[in-house]
Amino acid sequence: MGAARELSPTVEIVVRTSKFREIEGLRKAGADQVVAEEFESAIEIFTRVLTAYCVPRNVIRAETRALRGEAYRMLRSAPVGQAFEAVLEALEAGTTDIYRIASGGRADDRTLRELGLREQTGTSVIAVVRGEQSHPNPSSDLRLEPGDCLILVGSHEEIDHAFRFLDGDATR
Repeated sequence: MGAARELSPTVEIVVRTSKFREIEGLRKAGADQVVAEEFESAIEIFTRVLTAYCVPRNVIRAETRALRGEAYRMLRSAPVGQAFEAVLEALEAGTTDIYRIASGGRADDRTLRELGLREQTGTSVIAVVRGEQSHPNPSSDLRLEPGDCLILVGSHEEIDHAFRFLDGDATR
């Protein structure tokens, strides 16, 4: 790494290691980034599980960036349970999702006020997309039509409840 740095002081040096305990030594030897196979495998499994449970991609990307940050410091410094508990707390904090109105569904031909989504589920509609037009911060008098997409914001639990409510399953 020293020879590469001598040839080009601004070169980005990225190295791979199979063992996480080698990370600090490689960084001290001049590596700008160290990819640890052990952690990358764990992060990949974590990503696939979250994807399978329909966690939005932007949330998954943010959490994987946090896990990779500072040379995997969160994963190296905390017991595994604590590290993943911190990630789960961030995931529970909230998210956005999109629900498409179906013909004949609970929301079809109702206003946002009549639908009462916030009162029923705790979820807020921050925009309605109809065709090519977006209606940010929509009026509660906006009448919904089949094909409209509701942009929802709330906790993961609230979003799940909103989907069940909109699908016609009012049970919590």
